[in-house]
Amino acid sequence: METIDQKEILDMWVIYDRPSDYPDKYVVRKWAIMSKAAPLASVGQSVHDTLDQAREAIPQGLFKLDRFIDDDLAIKEVWV
Repeated sequence: METIDQKEILDMWVIYDRPSDYPDKYVVRKWAIMSKAAPLASVGQSVHDTLDQAREAIPQGLFKLDRFIDDDLAIKEVWV
């Protein structure tokens, strides 16, 4: 089995606005983006009533990316 160097992983935090599994909430999920493998969602997530509460769950010092036109409609913000 090939191991993945931590330097080859980009962690992203995605804020979802009313995803299908939480239709009345904001959800924050961490994703590991790897150069040689498919993106991998973290096991944990946080669920919030407001966008401000969801933003507070994002680690300090990250940069917000603009949403891509092809992104799932539930994606509100992406932070790296």
